[in-house]
Amino acid sequence: MAAVAKRRLMKRACLLTLALVAILEVVVGAQQNPAVVSLNSPKCVRVPEARGETAADEELGIGRSGEYCAYPLRMMAYHRIVNDHLGGPPILVSYDPDSGAGRVFDPVLDGQSYTFDAAPPQRGLPMLTDRETRSLWSALSGEALSGPLAGKRMTLIPSLILTWERWKELHPDSWVLAEDVRLSPHYTVRATPASCPIPAAVSHDLLRKSDSRLKADTLVLGLTAAGETAAFPLTDKQGRSLRQPQVIEQTLGDQRLVTVSGDGGTPRWSDRQTGSLWTIEGQCVAGPLKGESLSPSEFVRVRWYAWSALHPRSGIFRSRSGQAGSGR
Repeated sequence: MAAVAKRRLMKRACLLTLALVAILEVVVGAQQNPAVVSLNSPKCVRVPEARGETAADEELGIGRSGEYCAYPLRMMAYHRIVNDHLGGPPILVSYDPDSGAGRVFDPVLDGQSYTFDAAPPQRGLPMLTDRETRSLWSALSGEALSGPLAGKRMTLIPSLILTWERWKELHPDSWVLAEDVRLSPHYTVRATPASCPIPAAVSHDLLRKSDSRLKADTLVLGLTAAGETAAFPLTDKQGRSLRQPQVIEQTLGDQRLVTVSGDGGTPRWSDRQTGSLWTIEGQCVAGPLKGESLSPSEFVRVRWYAWSALHPRSGIFRSRSGQAGSGR
């Protein structure tokens, strides 16, 4: 009896050891490759068929070759990466919930298409890795920082983060990422918080102390034009989102920019010269200039700590005067 009991105890100990090893492998694997839930050519449905979205939900919206698709942030915050196709060619859709940055890139380089996953942050900034060469890429700039493809840069595809209500009005028959009901419990954050404590692991890993000109977690619209950068704060001094729509003319480098922001109101504006009506995407839909479009500038909505780390000399648009604050 004693021998039998001893064997049973040893068997249980072995099973317990195996279980602990399995758990450790899962945890370590998740830390090394947090993108175990990235999506590849996922199912999409037409906007009228979407059932889980609410008016205030935020979407990462993309248009290419006349085809449009919305990627709900509540899903992107969990999956982080979607390797997809839109308008024919492949696209890489990326969203980092810590920095709040959503980016879309063309993953075709020198005729070869690459497939991506999220990688652990480096120096506090979001990273990507391609499966083919394991090169490490910046999720903000689309540049390969190390590995066989170091120095390569993916072409940025213009995208917008806007509410579901606005997206439906702009593109009522477009596509939207379909919800996998088995994963619905993970889709909890429907919009990027106006203010959010920076994760300790990210804060400790930053290359330099966060630029004190703005609070680290401030959401900004990061702008790049003519080789210069600037940030437009999207919250007030109390850290609250700007609710009223704003149309602000600015000059960055030698380029004149029109910045549109605000969570509320109509997604359309008029110009003073002709009274023509324009959408948030820069398309004129009514008036003397109907059919015309504004050229999109490079921009990203992101938290200040990440933008200032990537662009330490960035200016700040602090007022309606249209002039950027001086960089460091």
